[in-house]
Amino acid sequence: MHPYRTHTCGELSAEQAGTTVRLSGWAHHKRDHGGALFVDLRDHYGLTQVVFTPGSAGYEEAGRLSRESVVTVTGEVALRPADAVNEELPTGQIEVHAGELVLLSAAEALPFAVAEEQPVAEALRLQHRFLDLRREGLHRRIALRSQVISSPCGKPGRNLLSGSVNWSFPWSWRTRTAAAVNCLATEPIMKRVCGVFGTWCSWLARP
Repeated sequence: MHPYRTHTCGELSAEQAGTTVRLSGWAHHKRDHGGALFVDLRDHYGLTQVVFTPGSAGYEEAGRLSRESVVTVTGEVALRPADAVNEELPTGQIEVHAGELVLLSAAEALPFAVAEEQPVAEALRLQHRFLDLRREGLHRRIALRSQVISSPCGKPGRNLLSGSVNWSFPWSWRTRTAAAVNCLATEPIMKRVCGVFGTWCSWLARP
């Protein structure tokens, strides 16, 4: 078995019920329902609900998990009870009954919630950009951009590596073909030079 995963968190369905799988991802949500712990495990591909029952291996450690901690879970795929099926998730018909939990990286207290789409100050988002890029809305838009820009080059979604995503971003500025080099003047520089706030300008610097 692969040391980190046999399936992605958006791949499992009722067809895998009864099989042993291994998943890795971020701890998205954690809920305590009368002793049993439910952890939503998230990766790039989706969410899978993992169940830790009292006395099972990893139960105590699962209780101490903080959001966005990275873990590897090994367990058996089981069908959810009829009243617990989540039709909004591709993996909503199943859950994984954990038999082993490996903590790969413990997360500290988060400056803002990654699991919820709540308004966050832009300065805080940019300061913790690695967390901002994990938020569902932004992550979904970047994945869509990857599909759009790769489709003219061949098959839709085609990349150098199968299943990979081209995490490119829109250009905020471009250089022109010339003998000089473009330099971007930031707001503090503009304030010192001409007292203007909120302005970016491009200066030409001779070689």
